[in-house]
Amino acid sequence: MLMCALLMAVAIVAPSSAMAQTGGTRQIVNGQTVAWSSEWTFIPDVSIVDTNLELVALSSGTSVVGYGATTFPVPGNQLRDILLEGFTEGGTLQQIDRGDYDNVSYSIDISESEGIALAIFTLVIEGESGSTIGILIDSPEAFEPGMESAQAGITIDGSQIFDGVDAAAMQRVITAAVGGTTSSQPPTTPPTTPVPSPTSVTTSPMDRSSRIGGSTTPTPEGQGQPAAQLPGSHIIPTSGTDVRFGTDWQVGESGDSQVQLTAPGVPAFLSVLVLPDDLPAVGEPQGFAQALLDTPEFASSTLIDAVTADNGGRWIIAMQEPGQQGNLITVYEIRSAPAGSTVVSMTAAEDQLPAALQLANAGVQVDGQPVLADATTHVPALAGFGG
Repeated sequence: MLMCALLMAVAIVAPSSAMAQTGGTRQIVNGQTVAWSSEWTFIPDVSIVDTNLELVALSSGTSVVGYGATTFPVPGNQLRDILLEGFTEGGTLQQIDRGDYDNVSYSIDISESEGIALAIFTLVIEGESGSTIGILIDSPEAFEPGMESAQAGITIDGSQIFDGVDAAAMQRVITAAVGGTTSSQPPTTPPTTPVPSPTSVTTSPMDRSSRIGGSTTPTPEGQGQPAAQLPGSHIIPTSGTDVRFGTDWQVGESGDSQVQLTAPGVPAFLSVLVLPDDLPAVGEPQGFAQALLDTPEFASSTLIDAVTADNGGRWIIAMQEPGQQGNLITVYEIRSAPAGSTVVSMTAAEDQLPAALQLANAGVQVDGQPVLADATTHVPALAGFGG
């Protein structure tokens, strides 16, 4: 289903703070009130509103929650299975646990698409005139804190979402299913719904150390000396990644695996996200970029270029999309890191892009490395903006 594809897109790529609402309430189609704390962000572009169906999409760090309802009767297990079919689009789905009791249908699954594995908990509660839907998507390693964060920060008519679900027990089930390994490794058992493996990201025969010259922290091209340490600091909890920033940048929203910075003077938005998968070691940038463009969230975007750097240990991807007052340019820098990979994305108006790139390079560092240092060298088309 479309809603599942949208939720997956948000789970893979963190939304921009310019498109989201932090903290709030919403009454959905069945009359229930969904409320979320400031730790959670409402994503209007991903939420679904229809006469007989509504889904509210929320995100916090790497966690994505969908909660909604139908106003027409449907067996809970059938609705659950229809929802799960949506997660097989473009990837594989491994069933871990699935069952029905009384009016409750649930499922725990691992979805793998474009080299990224995500754990999914689906809960459908059937009523006489409709059903409610609860979905949590997070990385397999961080599912317990994601569930606890949802239970602490999201309520339905005043009661916590996923009430009664044991987050620790669910984490043990998921960890056992993936063998206690990182999510970059495929499931050890075949998926319950056989679908073709994704082809837009190809697997490299070289391991990670050979791709980045035997080091887990590659040195960017043209940077022989370490950069001077910047005064501001934000530690990303799940990985310990140190994001440092100068006085031109301010911390916006943050979560367990990401932090967003803003530069009001330009203006520009910059996000640092840590993923458990080492994307440059298992794929290639053109395929990854095309996979993003194939999602509804990127329907209005066009690819400028997608290239590798640092002997394959870093990708630079540039995209263009229409904004309210002109075109916006987003530049992604995806780098191999000890925790998997870091994804730096910066968005600015095209006429402000040179200033934004300069400000990011001089004023933001990830684990001591300046970000977007040579973006215009690797993607020469970026130098044509702002002139």
